[in-house]
Amino acid sequence: GTIDPNRLDHIEGLEALEDADLVVLFTRFRALPDDQLELITNHASSGKPMVGFRTSTHAFRYPGESPHAEIMNNAWPIEVFGQKWITHHGNHGDDEERLTDVTIVEEMRDHPVLRGVEPFKACSWLYHVDGGGDKLPANAKVLTMGRSLISHYEKNGRTDRFPLDQPVSWI
Repeated sequence: GTIDPNRLDHIEGLEALEDADLVVLFTRFRALPDDQLELITNHASSGKPMVGFRTSTHAFRYPGESPHAEIMNNAWPIEVFGQKWITHHGNHGDDEERLTDVTIVEEMRDHPVLRGVEPFKACSWLYHVDGGGDKLPANAKVLTMGRSLISHYEKNGRTDRFPLDQPVSWI
């Protein structure tokens, strides 16, 4: 089938999660019907592994009147992925300009998740997940760090609240 990335209220084929050993989540601002949401939350509750990429901190966005709003918009991403959507260092560039410098945390260099990974510069802005009053869970192990190369928070003198250095990947 075809996945329509602009359709935020449906993901085809989620029934496969009932038997899945692993879920890789790379969604943004979805508001799924209860039956589809339940397939995802059941997998997360099962203790089976989940991998979340980039926007998994804000995989869901239910309107305020929804019974799912507080849990799925805020508590669930913290519980499952270690943080919720807070902010990012700015939507700059032309998709070719390097905006984030990503390095490997030296003591994690030999971790199996990082096999084959080298430092790189990314064309995307850096998400804020830790520091300035926000915290990753105490048991989070940061694998890679990013440094914002262009930040509206730096321009506005707000790096005390939104530090330029942020975890990019963690387990």
